[in-house]
Amino acid sequence: MDPNYLDELIRKYADDTATPEEIQELLEWYRSIHSFEIIEWPATYPTEKEDLEQRLLQRLDRQLNAPASQPPSTVPSAPAPWPMTAVPPAAAPRPIDTPYPRPLPLPRIYHRPWFRVAASLILIVSAWILWNSLRPHETAWLSLHNPSGKIQAIRLPDSSQVWLNAASSLRYAQNFHQQREIYLEGEAYFDVTEDKAHPFTVHAGELTTTVLGTSFDIKSFADESSHSVTVIRGKVAVAHDGKILDQLTAARQLQWDNRNSRSQTVSVDTSQVMGWQQGWLLFRGQPLEEIAASLGHWYNVQFEFSDSVLRRCRYYIKIKNTTPLEETLSTISALNNMKFTIDTTRRLVTLSGKRC
Repeated sequence: MDPNYLDELIRKYADDTATPEEIQELLEWYRSIHSFEIIEWPATYPTEKEDLEQRLLQRLDRQLNAPASQPPSTVPSAPAPWPMTAVPPAAAPRPIDTPYPRPLPLPRIYHRPWFRVAASLILIVSAWILWNSLRPHETAWLSLHNPSGKIQAIRLPDSSQVWLNAASSLRYAQNFHQQREIYLEGEAYFDVTEDKAHPFTVHAGELTTTVLGTSFDIKSFADESSHSVTVIRGKVAVAHDGKILDQLTAARQLQWDNRNSRSQTVSVDTSQVMGWQQGWLLFRGQPLEEIAASLGHWYNVQFEFSDSVLRRCRYYIKIKNTTPLEETLSTISALNNMKFTIDTTRRLVTLSGKRC
């Protein structure tokens, strides 16, 4: 039941303005959360109402004083050790031979049975709302995976835009508006909608990138030794294990080396970084080992080098991503004496050669 509506029902009952249907609805709610024996709400006889009120207060008292490790019992207990209208003996104990004093009369309003019943229900409702807000809730997650040879555009619930590169995936909670948090594997370009009350956070590998409103690229493939965060517009903070590594502005890139857990920040040509989003396989002086990793994600193949010297060869290449794999490899091979073979069954490309 909606807490606001529940409060309204209790208030109406306390004011004697609740309809019989509303009283019955209140009783049904109370039975549903407490497994209390079925009772009828007396409307005519004060003694029956007083008895109901005593039972409700006794049950509340048992719940509040029950050990934390044991659920409260639903079996009715003995009468309370002191009259319900008396002040509980919280002060120093009285001598055994001293008779218990007659309780002072309470203000007239406390003699009205409905007031104490309503007060009991308000306490129960408040405790239930507090428990419901503090108990752990299982988070529902949405996962998206982009296969090789494809770029996928995604609009997040907060209207932020994501372009997911090939062989990449991301995951975010269904309640994304309250907590804008994303887990990325692979590469993606983000154009974030500004919301100062809810920072936008991306977890990728060992790095955490936090922004308010900007556009940036993250490359974080698990099979690559180097990860990067590049700002296209705005400003982001990049952290590792809670420690800020750098605050990047436009055209600045943080490069993270997984092998030695070190980072460096450099200036970059953002058009090169964003080439993949515009449909290009674009490399500006990267080593062949890094180029092979990118081609492997796009074409869904693996590369092996017959000679390790080839790994360090650097290339300047711009090829449309719709170009067949064999044609792409032929273009690279034409730049030197490198040779290649393609095993279509194993989806394995072997590169051979003695020099760059």
